[in-house]
Amino acid sequence: MPPPPKPALVDDLVEEILLRLPPDDPAQLLRAALVCKRWGRIVSDAGFGRRFRSFQHRSPPMLGCFCKVGGRNRFVPTSSSCPRIADHRGDRVLDARQGRVLVKLNCSRQCDLAIWDPITGERRNLPTLQRFAGTYNASVLCAGGGTCDRHSCHCKQFLVVFIGTDDDYTDYTGRIFSCVYSSDTGAWSEPAFVHPPSCIDPVPGALSGNALYYQIQMGNKILKYDLGSKAFSVIHHLPPLRYGDYCKHIAPMATEDGGLGVVRVERTRLLLWSWNTGQARWVESRTIRLRKRLPAGFCLVPDFLAIPDGTGVFLLVTADGIFSIDLKTLKLRDMFVYFAFFYVF
Repeated sequence: MPPPPKPALVDDLVEEILLRLPPDDPAQLLRAALVCKRWGRIVSDAGFGRRFRSFQHRSPPMLGCFCKVGGRNRFVPTSSSCPRIADHRGDRVLDARQGRVLVKLNCSRQCDLAIWDPITGERRNLPTLQRFAGTYNASVLCAGGGTCDRHSCHCKQFLVVFIGTDDDYTDYTGRIFSCVYSSDTGAWSEPAFVHPPSCIDPVPGALSGNALYYQIQMGNKILKYDLGSKAFSVIHHLPPLRYGDYCKHIAPMATEDGGLGVVRVERTRLLLWSWNTGQARWVESRTIRLRKRLPAGFCLVPDFLAIPDGTGVFLLVTADGIFSIDLKTLKLRDMFVYFAFFYVF
């Protein structure tokens, strides 16, 4: 008589095992999901991703970044287990967040934008924005508000926030305006304006709390756009230059506690600051010395990108290529040769 079959593991025990898979290799979770339908159901559950990140005490992994190479938007993965995405020719990538990529159509002189899903290839063209913009920036984000888990968003509704100046890019005398597109209405809002005049830097905006933050005037100021009130405000006083160098490359970022921070490169140092609301001042939170971590003989170009939404990774652009650095482990990774623009996915 054959021995009785071994009892199947209960779902809770299977989940406890899967929570202990290495977080740096997402392919292992995919292989586990293919073992059987029950395991696939556990891994694909909306709450599993949150519990996995909480158990591992880490932010969602960075899958890669989009860069502009020879007229193509190329996806550069962080590991061999990341999905391969075909190059996207011609259009300019403006932002990437929560599985959506916002692109500007280069075939048009107007502000024609589209939302692109690089996994499915689906593309949704937005109505033409009937305003001229000399300098501009834009962000795409979930429209779920406080009900959405930004790290594992499954919401189909989205918003596009467009920030621009209604002048050409030579004199910076025009007003800053904003228009918001809602996928619910399928239309752009009426523009809102703010003074004083300025220029919009192309560094991707940071989402912190219920506000978006953009770099303006070559990094000398930060523009805050409140998503609830649809009101602007300008942060005039940024952290002082510690080493006396002029450095225009400063980027807003979201801190771990949901506040506002900024990061800048000075010489071979990466400086992190956070805004203390109670004291109404900037507080230096960390200094990372890059000289000992980057390859010997590198030439550091003072330009970089802070990864939005709390992934805790920065991309450092040098004349020799681009490097990612994890703020928790300080692990450095060589990602790609030099290029002009890059956006995180």
